Amino acid sequence: MLPGHPDYVFQIVIDPSCRGEILRKLHRIGINAASLFPGLEGFALSLRTKSLILSDLPKQGVEMLERV
Repeated sequence: MLPGHPDYVFQIVIDPSCRGEILRKLHRIGINAASLFPGLEGFALSLRTKSLILSDLPKQGVEMLERV
């Protein structure tokens, strides 16, 4: 609970080491800045999050493309 706020408002503290995994899972189920904040600003924020998600993925070389 947050002091001075109603009972239905609470704060969730997330360990920084879990951030990437949580962002990926939320994005996978359609919860991102673009869906929460429609418009250009939400879209721009969602691109930033998507770039963080993509930067955590393992690098794929030409060999991976050849198999597809």
